[in-house]
Formats: sequence, C-alpha cells, structure tokens
Amino acid sequence: MKASKKLFMSVLTAGVLSYSATSDVLIGGSVSPDYYEDTINAGDSVTITKTVTLPEITPKLDLLLLLDESGSYDDDFATIQSLAPTLVSSIRSYVPDSNFGLATFGDYYCDPFNLLQPLTSDENQWLTAVNSLAINPCAVDEPLILAIYLATGLGWDDNQDGDYNDPGDFEPYPIGWRPDATRVIVASTDEETQYYGGPTISDLQDALVNGGFKLIFLKAEDADDQLDPVIAATGGAALPISSDSSDIVDAILAGLGQLTFTVTANPVNCDPLVITFDPPEYTDVQSGTSVDFQETIEVPAGTASGVYECDVEFYADETLVGVQHVKITVPAPTPTSGYIDGGGVLNTFPPTRTFFRLYCDASENSLMSVWWRTNLFILTSVDSVSCTDDPAYDPSFGASFDTNCGTGSGTLNGQPATIEWCVSDNGFPGMNRDVVSITITDNNGDVVYDETTTVRYGNITARGSAPSGGRDTGPGPQ
Repeated sequence: MKASKKLFMSVLTAGVLSYSATSDVLIGGSVSPDYYEDTINAGDSVTITKTVTLPEITPKLDLLLLLDESGSYDDDFATIQSLAPTLVSSIRSYVPDSNFGLATFGDYYCDPFNLLQPLTSDENQWLTAVNSLAINPCAVDEPLILAIYLATGLGWDDNQDGDYNDPGDFEPYPIGWRPDATRVIVASTDEETQYYGGPTISDLQDALVNGGFKLIFLKAEDADDQLDPVIAATGGAALPISSDSSDIVDAILAGLGQLTFTVTANPVNCDPLVITFDPPEYTDVQSGTSVDFQETIEVPAGTASGVYECDVEFYADETLVGVQHVKITVPAPTPTSGYIDGGGVLNTFPPTRTFFRLYCDASENSLMSVWWRTNLFILTSVDSVSCTDDPAYDPSFGASFDTNCGTGSGTLNGQPATIEWCVSDNGFPGMNRDVVSITITDNNGDVVYDETTTVRYGNITARGSAPSGGRDTGPGPQ
C-alpha cells in the first residue's frame, strides 16, 4: 500500500469500423459547400475549395470503464462511485445516445479481465454495477496492456492454434460494442505499465490502429510514458489528472475534445466523373477544427452528354463527417465542322429578311445579311461561334447540332457595326418553327436592331460535315 497513490487514466476512442451513409452524421461536423452544380464539357474539369469541419464530439458513444481492482484502489472506488452519476449526465448532455459498461482487471493469473456490466443504455443498471465494485484480494500485478486489449472485444490466442483453450490464451468477451458507435474505453490504474505476458505493446498498438481506436492517457504526475508511442500512433492525447480521481469527468470530456483524426474523401458511384482531392488526406486534425481540400471534378474526354449526380462522403477516420452532393451537366460536344444555312422573312413588323450560311468553325467564310426598313447589315468577319444541340429543338435532317450562335463584325449601311446571333433549326418545314435571334450595334455603340422571333416564310437547316464526294446533306436554302 502506497502512502500517496497516483492515478492515471487511459481513454481509448474507437473510430467505427463501418459507418452507413444513412447513420447520423457527427454533431457539429459539416462540409461546405455541401452542394455543387455545374456544366462541364467532356475533356474539361473544374477545381473548387471544399471546407470540412470536424465536430466537437460524436453523436453515438459506447463507453466502457475499466478499473484496477487491486488493494491500493479502494479509496478511488469510493470517489468513482460518487462521481458516476455525474459522468453519465455530463456525457449524455453532449451525446444523448450513450451506452455505458464496466470491467475490472486485477492480476495476470487472477482475474486479468472481469466484465461486470456489458454496455447498456440503462443508467440504473450501470450505476448498480459501479456501486458493486470491490477490491480483489488476489490482485497483485495489474496487466494494463492485456486488459485494454481484451476490452476491445478481441481475444488472445497465444500459440495461434485457432482456439482459446491453452495456457496463455484469453477468450474474447461480449462487450456489446455497437457497430455504428464511437467506442471509448476509460482505463485506470495506479501502477506503472508492465508486461506479464499475452499481447505486447506492439500487439496492442497494431490492434488499436488497425481497428481505428484512439488512445488518450489522463496522467497523474508519476505515470510513465511507455504508451506514449501508442497515443501518437492512434491520434490520441495525453492529459493530466488528479491523484484522487476527482476530475475524471472533466478529464474524459477534455480528452474526447482533443482527439485527432485523419480526414479523407470518398466519392460514391460518381462514374464517369473523376473526382480527386489535393491533398488526398489530412492527418492529425483535431476535433472542432476545419481543413480545406482542393476538389477537382473531371469529365473524361468521350463522356456521353447527360446529367451525372453522385455524393462525396467525408470521413474523420472511419466516421462520417458530412456529404457533398455533386450534379454535373455534360453538354453534347460542340461540332467544329458543319454549318447552318437558310433564312427568309421573319415574324417582325415591319418585315425583316435575312439569309446566311454560318459555319461551326470561325475560320470558315461565313455569310450573313439582314434587311429591315431601309437598313442593310452585311457580315464581313466572325469573332466567335459555336454549334450546340438544344434539347428544345429537333433539327430537320439529323445533324448533331441544331443551333449556331456567334458574334462578328460587318457593315451597316456602309458603316462599321457588330452583330450577335443565334439561329436554330427546329424541323422541316421551318415556317413559324425555326428561331432567329439577332442584335446589331452601330459604330456609336447604339443597339439599332434587337429581335428574337420565328421564321414566317423560309427555312433554316443544320448540316453536318460534307460526306465523301463533297456533297452536303439535306436540301438547300428554302
């Protein structure tokens, strides 16, 4: 019996091994923006900044209290029994969905692990188990490493013969961990960390890291540092605790708030979109903080036109933090060959007459003229042009596009002027169906003509590239 006993606590926090996207997202966790919509051509990409904020604490918690039952622990039992109701109420004020369990460990050869109460949501049932705590007279050595290992629910097969029936074997215990809860083991002892057999510190670290656990030590001043590498490997933390356990509640809550995580992104069913992140992950991210990803959404060349939607899930270790919904519209490829021609009398008053042959390639020699009242505009050069497929229109003869839009320069009554146009083939015959939009600006910057209307007499035809032999498809201008 030591005259002045020092206490330290170990808090193990397990990230969930599998987390359904339909489960609750961590309280306070977020992804911004959580919705992104854009139009991207095949072969192009866009990069945006994605901010992921980790929560302060998890929404679903399983906590197992693991206590040293040796003789030097009798005074701590009384303190822990008096604080147990406060521990439950304090944690449930942050995490209403919390289950609690209780276990003790005494001696490697005498009760190395004793499960007093599997995890339960019944507070009274758990408090009854806490109030039954008693010193085990046979407990001399405190096998902390083995106890933490068994508290995870794993068994130890010392000779690796496939069973737990041999000396040195320890069978797994039905702790009752929920698969979608964050798992916490709070372990306390007043002894240095010693090895008596069974899993080593290396085995313990492997089990914790591979299982997604995090280790936090709540240390009194005499606690050693043998498990510090495990703390670092699991993204845990080390915090001081008083010798009489009176600050156990605050220490546990503080420890939960200082855990660090690896933050990653997982696109779900996003094919054919290719979504990547720079950096691919962040490590050692503390609860309640934010990180920025550069998210690149790429539409591979050759992707069919259409609307593609998917979700990108963001995780802190194995626990879902938030979801971003992505909606990308891939337009039909813009033809670089072919043209649209025709024209006629437009549905304007007084009547407007226009005739044109407008190529999809700005380097080709496009032609266009527009007459209204006593005015005549003649196109002399094209600045920009695109041919597109508008779902609202049905071209006459199966061209891959139905609309030609562009800008250019020319002359208006012999003086310099500019023009913007969109002309659309909406089937044959085109009377009162084909659409023309024209804006003409004179040399003074004044808009002198601005009409969007249909063809009253005439027709517009979209044409693909000339077939072998050089002949165009479809009829000529009407």
